[in-house]
Amino acid sequence: MISFWEKKAFFDNPEFVVVGSGIVGMTAAYFLRQKNPDSKIIVVDGAPFSNAASFKNAGFACFGSAGELFSDYKSAGKESSLITLKKRFDGLSALNDLIDFKKIDYQKCGSWEMFDLENKGAFEQTNHFLEEINTDLNFLLNEKDTFRVDHRVKDQFNFSGLPFAIHNRLEGSLDVAKLNLELIQLLAVNHIPILRNLPVIKFQECDTHVTVSTALVDFNCKKLILATNGFSKTILPELEIKPARAQVLITKPIPNLKVKGTFHMNNGFDYFRNVDDRILIGGGRNINLKGEETDQFELTDEIQNHLEGLLKNNILPHKKFEIEHRWSGIMGVGETKSPLLGNYSKNISYGIRLGGMGVAIGTLVGKELAEIQN
Repeated sequence: MISFWEKKAFFDNPEFVVVGSGIVGMTAAYFLRQKNPDSKIIVVDGAPFSNAASFKNAGFACFGSAGELFSDYKSAGKESSLITLKKRFDGLSALNDLIDFKKIDYQKCGSWEMFDLENKGAFEQTNHFLEEINTDLNFLLNEKDTFRVDHRVKDQFNFSGLPFAIHNRLEGSLDVAKLNLELIQLLAVNHIPILRNLPVIKFQECDTHVTVSTALVDFNCKKLILATNGFSKTILPELEIKPARAQVLITKPIPNLKVKGTFHMNNGFDYFRNVDDRILIGGGRNINLKGEETDQFELTDEIQNHLEGLLKNNILPHKKFEIEHRWSGIMGVGETKSPLLGNYSKNISYGIRLGGMGVAIGTLVGKELAEIQN
């Protein structure tokens, strides 16, 4: 039961209700405020905090490794792949415009895509692709020589069994906690409340409004904006999106750790980076794609053992390490890697399916969501 004051503050006919307090939801709410300075805007989330990918990702500020882009060219075609890549790149620029990168510990450290001996053929194919993708990125982004082969990296970081590497000079990393806290603060100073532990159970559209039913209260709003990404299938079952779980772990601090930067393997399915003197590693979803097509936050021995094996055998072969923490996050993926954004109906819109690149593309999707509101 809510009080008169709670009803007045939050639920008396808000103009805009954003469902989901991740990067897309919070940035959509912010850009809505810029367009509608006097409107009542609220953000609701079913969890104590953003519980999908925005607060659970690895902190990669990336737009795609060379091997992944090579695979995308073959599966989706060059034109579609470059459109998505440009959106990711522009999304990082939009995030930088919104939040000073210094405040979120952004490091333009570059990234390396590592290949083991079993994937020597994939490395050679990707190497032949570099001239084409560098030419395309020079035209698309006005950036020369984005990718290059790096023969020194395995010795530089004391890797084992990873003899081949391709460097991307444009990528980086950031602090996920600081990013989300900055966005929360941005909404606070713009008088946009985030209502936690308030799952939306259903909604019904009328001609002039949408009736929203939550676990606590039913209320009306003029516009309902869905930024629920990996959890969208239960709300919008007809859209082409499915959940994809990503499992992650992080070590305790490791003395004299040499590994510095961000790293990809297996077309982006595996990834690791240093967080101060720790190694954070995630991925392995390709081992069991169907099993990881879930919105449940469990961990599996199969994938956790895979990640630990990469640490022991390839990344830290000469170092003792202990695992400090493990977790999982839920992404939204589909048959293509382009986001889904549009009007579901007259008063309902959505911005979802970020394809595991929410840090990069999320701000742009949020901005575009705000722009399509009539």
